[in-house]
Amino acid sequence: MLPAGHKMVEIVEPPSKGSMSAKDAQPTCTPNDWIYQGEGEAKYYLFAQEVQAELSAGPGSTKTVPVGELWAHAGDCMTNQAAVKSPYSCSGNVYDITLDGEGNVKTVKEVWHP
Repeated sequence: MLPAGHKMVEIVEPPSKGSMSAKDAQPTCTPNDWIYQGEGEAKYYLFAQEVQAELSAGPGSTKTVPVGELWAHAGDCMTNQAAVKSPYSCSGNVYDITLDGEGNVKTVKEVWHP
């Protein structure tokens, strides 16, 4: 169960400056584990003025990065995975987000899974 105010999304196209399109992600059981997968129509999200962004650096580890680095990482994971360098990897483009009172993304954290 997610903490109050958190939402899992799967980014469906490389984010551009200040916005992203993502599907709501629901937990799905696989032979190895529970993973989140996007379902339904993609929604358009704007980013808040100040955004806290984190990229996964392996199981249970994240690193705070400028939001522009997160956009570039998400785009590389969708279009050019060879550009993604350690300690980062691509984990299915699933992110844990929170929204501000206006519905804009205020935190975005990449979710790691094998």
